[in-house]
Amino acid sequence: MKGFLRYFFSKDVFLILLLTGLISVLVANINLNLDTLNPLEKMFGDFDLTDIYFSQVRGKKNKEQKASISDEESQTSQKLKEIANTITIVNIGGAEGGRKRLTELLKIINEFKPRCVGIDAFYKSYKTDSIMKPINDELAEVLSQTKNLVMAAEISFKAATREKIINTNDDDYKPAFDTLITSHPNFMKNAQPALVNLITEATRDAIQRQDLAGGLATCRTFPAREVLNGKEYLAFGVKLAQIYAPEKASKFLERKKEVEYINYIGNYDKFSYVNFGELFEMYDAYQSGDSSLASNFNLLFKDKIVLLGFTGIEDINKVTSDEDRFYTPLNPNYVGKAERDMYGIIIHANIIAMILLEDYIDVAPDWLDYFISAFIAYLVTAFFVFLHAKLDFWYDGISILVQFLLSFLLVLIIIEVFDLLKLRVDWSLGFLAIVFIPNFVEVYYGVVAKIYDYRQNLRRNRRKQVATLGVDE
Repeated sequence: MKGFLRYFFSKDVFLILLLTGLISVLVANINLNLDTLNPLEKMFGDFDLTDIYFSQVRGKKNKEQKASISDEESQTSQKLKEIANTITIVNIGGAEGGRKRLTELLKIINEFKPRCVGIDAFYKSYKTDSIMKPINDELAEVLSQTKNLVMAAEISFKAATREKIINTNDDDYKPAFDTLITSHPNFMKNAQPALVNLITEATRDAIQRQDLAGGLATCRTFPAREVLNGKEYLAFGVKLAQIYAPEKASKFLERKKEVEYINYIGNYDKFSYVNFGELFEMYDAYQSGDSSLASNFNLLFKDKIVLLGFTGIEDINKVTSDEDRFYTPLNPNYVGKAERDMYGIIIHANIIAMILLEDYIDVAPDWLDYFISAFIAYLVTAFFVFLHAKLDFWYDGISILVQFLLSFLLVLIIIEVFDLLKLRVDWSLGFLAIVFIPNFVEVYYGVVAKIYDYRQNLRRNRRKQVATLGVDE
């Protein structure tokens, strides 16, 4: 240990870190356009270590805990079951007969008195021709009778503003949102608008911040609220949670974060879910005299948060469209994702569950991430300097093995911190240190240190020559 501490405070550690920093800055400022790396960039560009936790670690831990579950874990499991029984998702299906179907669904749902109803769909037109007027009027009437109704809205930019943002060269130009997209006013008379905007890594810093997930972008975040013309609009899930449990929603909003990470509890199977076709069949049987189905309807709707949205044209298990469908951290293929795994309405259900469970995800402050990353980089550098001095010609092979072990250990620590504290950390500089430092140690001792020793020897030889001639320096 004493030997290692001697290397820990060695000037070589500082010089190697300085060399690494200079080369990193140099490489970062070289404009390389390598098309051959594009597939790799697309595959890994949207990767996040916390995705491993959601898609792999947590599921396995839950299975293991079922065998030997503690009191605390049992309480958590019970809370999740309660949340599942609190939120009901209803698939409203595709466009064909959409408004008539929604009207019939709402009539059934309203009969069993839900606490609040959220509709994640837009009905922007209100045609008054002989065919559509009766359909639209009936839908408007049912919507006006729906208690605590929340309907989808999107906050966006007008076309002129969007064009200006695209053409500007000013990176700091960030105009305020200037338009709100909702359903037709006739459908909104009894409804509270709430934002269905979901943010992905691909859109967070882009002009179309309200856009849905595109490409390989994973939906990890959402804006809890936005302001338009001085008026505040809450996110869809936040608004429904506020109606259902105002104290918990207030606690969530007191965090005052512009962007919140979603703490996913699962896909549709973690909530009460019913397809429109199944619901109509159940209701027909209920009206035909099967009174036992009344309890089923009460379990689905009475005093519940009911979410209506698109989860497939026919059924959620028959994916025929990517409409309002996202990549999420729960995707089992967390690198190079093959297909989108969750519909938007289910993401909103996860947001509501997170608020009701009061189980949020926090982000470590930048200064803490930099401090820890710098400490990791220094510790790694000192360790490899120590190995280089002790291992000699064994260094090359063993350093690769140590790199792998340290990388694996750092991944485990990051995931464990997220699991225990629900805290996202960015220690990417620590990773870079583990990847590059072993090679820079060799560069330093193989090139820099030898050049320095060579120059020192030259100076010593000159001094000897001067001393031999008896000439003052």
